[in-house]
Amino acid sequence: MNCESPIDGGYTGRAILIPMEAVPVLTKNAENPRIISDIQIAQNAHVVAVDNEGTSPFDGSTTTGNNDAGYFRFVKTAAVRLPERGADFAAKVVEPLVKSGRGFIGVFEKKDRIGDGSFEVIGAQSPLKCVDPATVTRNENENGGAWNATLQSTEVYAESVFFDTDYATTLAAFEALLARAFA
Repeated sequence: MNCESPIDGGYTGRAILIPMEAVPVLTKNAENPRIISDIQIAQNAHVVAVDNEGTSPFDGSTTTGNNDAGYFRFVKTAAVRLPERGADFAAKVVEPLVKSGRGFIGVFEKKDRIGDGSFEVIGAQSPLKCVDPATVTRNENENGGAWNATLQSTEVYAESVFFDTDYATTLAAFEALLARAFA
């Protein structure tokens, strides 16, 4: 641990949910498959963007160990708050969260911008899926009427990251994927 520069935990509020229908291709580091150096998606594919920095939209997101099936896995829960509204948003974001049978790969930006570890990837081994359609909710009187969804994945690795050669290069790649939302 570095006392001069302590870890700043948590997510920023920006994330990308890549539908498996977008046929994502992940390039993994040969020495450490937990490091994903590139993510490519189909040319006309769209992603779901969560871009509400500063609103802590991921409260309730967790990683826990699980040995229920007789082998050790990590259950990753992504609690996502989406503050947008309207018919287009419902059609392009909210409904796919419930209807996608194939699920998503999520890339979540962390507050600690250190390079390796700045962007967590959830769903690279087992796609994130809506836990239950009943978890996609909206209460007009709480959180500004934002939509809430709970997605879950069970993976072998405790943490996978999106990281290329340096933080700036990875940030540019993340933002290029983020820009593909509603493109």
